[in-house]
Amino acid sequence: MNNSFKGWHKVFSFTLEQLVKSKAYLTSTLLIAVFCLIVPIFICVTSVDSTEKIEMDTVVIWDESGFEQADYSLIGQIDERFNDTKVELLAEETDEADILKTVSEKSDKCAGAIIEKNED
Repeated sequence: MNNSFKGWHKVFSFTLEQLVKSKAYLTSTLLIAVFCLIVPIFICVTSVDSTEKIEMDTVVIWDESGFEQADYSLIGQIDERFNDTKVELLAEETDEADILKTVSEKSDKCAGAIIEKNED
């Protein structure tokens, strides 16, 4: 029985060598390298200052994790940008529609968060 893969190493190395020598490969490799260097610099230059105050009046939280209730009012001590943000906890019988209703009624500067129990 004749081995049909005999000499594949020579064919592969020749093909790879020809590919690497082509102008298209060199050009695209250089463009990708430049892109990979410029994009992070651009992101760093245009990113939002992390010390900028967050314009949020209220955060509405529905915690159905089943764990001991956390003290979310301490969020201002964790991140000083939240010092003026009020935290409201919703009752356990609440559903997602009630959260959306509560958040939309508060103000434009209100956010909602759902903390769910992990079923794993």
